[in-house]
Amino acid sequence: MKIKKVINNNIVVIDDNNQEAIIMGRGLGFKKKRGDEVDPQKIDKKFYPQTHQNAEQLINMLNDISLEEMEAANEILNLASNKLSTNLNDTEIISLSDHIHNAIARGKEGIFLKNNLLWDIKHFYPKEYEIGLAALDIIGHLTGFRLNDDEAGFITMHIVDAQME
Repeated sequence: MKIKKVINNNIVVIDDNNQEAIIMGRGLGFKKKRGDEVDPQKIDKKFYPQTHQNAEQLINMLNDISLEEMEAANEILNLASNKLSTNLNDTEIISLSDHIHNAIARGKEGIFLKNNLLWDIKHFYPKEYEIGLAALDIIGHLTGFRLNDDEAGFITMHIVDAQME
């Protein structure tokens, strides 16, 4: 697999048998350039966007997300999969990473969104909400920024969504 484009130290676009794929893993893009080979041992996740336009949108979004935010999303989804004894949609890592990134960015500016559905979320999805609360600890530990309990409700809905797809 040859690198087609380096997004950052941890995300690269590759040509995988004439199909564009986005791969994630610690240090995948470090000191790499177009045409270099990818170390398959470093690949944690691989995504195949449906169209070139989808790939470009995904690349633009992933440019800003830190490895710690992605690791938090991955750890949260692994916890959810284990606690709920179910497989979750792998692509949810992208939207959850994006959510975590934006929630932290807002929080650093003192902007915290109120989750008006929090009561309903707690009562309709109690197991998932428990994971959402644990997610706050995971995010705080990996990024150094603690989100509020309203965010646990938003994260819960990502977990619910990952089960449905």
